[in-house]
Amino acid sequence: DELSCVSPAATAGAVPVEISLNGQQFTTSGVKFTSYSEASVSYLVPSAGPRQGGTAITVFGAGFSHGLDYRCRFHGDAGPAAVVVASMVDDGRLVCSTPAPRCGSGSCAEVVEVSLNSESYSTSGVRFTYHNATVRSLSVVSGPSSGGTTVTVHGTGFMQMSRVETECRFSHGSVVASFIDDTK
Repeated sequence: DELSCVSPAATAGAVPVEISLNGQQFTTSGVKFTSYSEASVSYLVPSAGPRQGGTAITVFGAGFSHGLDYRCRFHGDAGPAAVVVASMVDDGRLVCSTPAPRCGSGSCAEVVEVSLNSESYSTSGVRFTYHNATVRSLSVVSGPSSGGTTVTVHGTGFMQMSRVETECRFSHGSVVASFIDDTK
C-alpha cells in the first residue's frame, strides 16, 4: 500500500511520520523523516563548457552534507530539465557532469540546481553557459621549435571565464592564453 503526502515546513531534525485513516487515531510506527536546511549553490567551476556536454563541474555552495541521493538539475527556457547524478566532495562541494543543452543553438545558459534527496532542489539560480567555440585561423602559422612565438587565435564563441584559465593546446603541450576580445 502507498500514500503520498507533502512534508510541512519544520526546523531541522528527525521526526516520526504517522498516518491516520480516520482523522483521529494515528499509527505509532516511529519511522523517521529528517528535515535539513536547504542547500544553496554559490558558483560553478568551470561555469561554461562545450555544447556537447560532458564537462565535469564542481558545484560550490553550502549544506550538502545532509544528503543521501545527490543530483544536479540543468534547466533553461525550453524543453524539460535534465537531471544527472552528483557526488558529494564535502559540505560545500558537489561534482557532476553537464548534459547536452536544451536551450537552443549557439551560446546559451541553463540554471543549475542541486538536490540532496533526488526530489527537492535548491533555488539559487546559478547558470552554466554552453559555448560553441571554434578556431577559424591563426595570426602566425609557424615558429621555431624552441617556442616563444606569440600566436593570436581567431574564431567564434570565445568567452572570458572566471575562476579558470583559458588555454591554447598545441599537440605537444598546453599554455595559458590571454583573453583579448569576444567580438572579433
